[in-house]
Amino acid sequence: MCPLFRIELQNRGFTVKDCEEKYRGERATNICNRGRTGKGVQYHLMTSPW
Repeated sequence: MCPLFRIELQNRGFTVKDCEEKYRGERATNICNRGRTGKGVQYHLMTSPW
């Protein structure tokens, strides 16, 4: 994850966890990586404390 994105989320009170290896989203076919730069960020916001 982009360090600045992580820091901004944490500064706003979010707990940030690294994903499991199989969900890293590094493939070029991942929807988040199809933009002009070929890389993106995907995140999930959960409302439960688990």
